[in-house]
Amino acid sequence: MEKHVLKDFLSVGVPKAVESDIMAAVNFVLNYFVVFCWGSYGYAVYATSWKYVDLMLVPSVALAGALVPIAAAAFSKHDFPKMRFSYGYAMAWTLIITAVIAAVLYVFMDYAAIIFTYSEGSIAMRADIIHVTKIFLIIGVLFSAINISSSLLQAMRMANNSMWSTFARNILLIFVFGATCTISPDAMWWGFVLCEIVGLVIMCGWAEIGYKMRLKEYKHHF
Repeated sequence: MEKHVLKDFLSVGVPKAVESDIMAAVNFVLNYFVVFCWGSYGYAVYATSWKYVDLMLVPSVALAGALVPIAAAAFSKHDFPKMRFSYGYAMAWTLIITAVIAAVLYVFMDYAAIIFTYSEGSIAMRADIIHVTKIFLIIGVLFSAINISSSLLQAMRMANNSMWSTFARNILLIFVFGATCTISPDAMWWGFVLCEIVGLVIMCGWAEIGYKMRLKEYKHHF
């Protein structure tokens, strides 16, 4: 394999791998704060509620994965309008689909919660799972948009920016969970929402700045 090809692979693959490792490592810390605040019962509620978010994020992950090769091809051809269009298209559909899923889950959450609380041992958790999941639905919509912006950065060979954005968001999460775990579970959940709003602003901001920077570089050389 030629060096420049290997370099292109590593420039995206390594930051993406580190990004995934950061989220996995931080999740251990967040779990500790959840248990500290609400015990093993709270962790069970937290982990179960997050399963609905995972379901919401499936379309986002698919669209983000599709965006990378399309935007990267447009970037290599210096077709910036196509890159902008593909990014906007993926972002719009991600938000629409995720928002619809969130709305459906919100309305029918009383029934959706039965999936994980049908046994006698778990039925007591149902009310809390419904409550926590309804808050987490907001996080799902925000995180779906973060995925799309991250993919654009990868396509423009700016995966490092995505990695550092993820790092900043997760460090903020640790501080927020640490500060709110002594208050109440709800304080942690709404702090989580706040962190994802900040993370969305950072990631989308990087994507916009990166696009303008790459466009400026192209105009300067040509």
